[in-house]
Amino acid sequence: MTGSLPAWLDALSPLDWAALAFAVFLHWGTGWVVTHHPRGWRSTGEMVSAYRLQWMRRAARREVRIGDVALLGHLRSGASFLASMTMFAIGGAVALLGQMELLESVAMGVAGEVDSSRPAQLAKTLCLIAFLVYAFLKFVWSLRVFGYGLVVLGALPGDRPEDTEEEIENEAARSAAINRIAARNFNEGLRAIYFALATLAWYLGPVPYMVASLLVAAMLFRREFGSETRAALRFRSFRG
Repeated sequence: MTGSLPAWLDALSPLDWAALAFAVFLHWGTGWVVTHHPRGWRSTGEMVSAYRLQWMRRAARREVRIGDVALLGHLRSGASFLASMTMFAIGGAVALLGQMELLESVAMGVAGEVDSSRPAQLAKTLCLIAFLVYAFLKFVWSLRVFGYGLVVLGALPGDRPEDTEEEIENEAARSAAINRIAARNFNEGLRAIYFALATLAWYLGPVPYMVASLLVAAMLFRREFGSETRAALRFRSFRG
């Protein structure tokens, strides 16, 4: 140990720290670009958000909203499923903390000689757990907000003659905003899972970690700004 740093932090090389900083920057940067892009360069997620508002406007004018409740409940169950799976992944990563020898042998079997000490492997595993915990917290909050969305959906006006058009529009916009917040947290959780998977490459060395993180970022950018899904959402007169 050097100074007051724990051994598992002191064991990381400067290149390891650079690889970790690069991955964190890409993780933050992809999320920032998706939500703070130039005007007219909308992401796939934001295009879907426009449909959320349209959905709530129509739901507010329906007397029977059983289908809307079922759809929102399905979105909520997706967040619940991924939160549960992330918990299992966290448990598996924690179990790795007691299997450093096995982890080293696997890394050497894949990449040959791995220039990394056992404390360094411990630090990498803790970083992997940090990504997974962040994803879990995002999924749990998404689950909670989708629950709020169900309550707001149930309180929508529009099925009574005395409801004004202004009231209907305001409450529909509120319901869509709650839905959008839940979806944003869900997407942030997914993004953290992707970068957690990239962190697995760190066991093979800092350079593979940087390459894996860059590939994940490129995949996310393509899905948000260059995918077939975005093309289908972009054109109003889409015919397939």
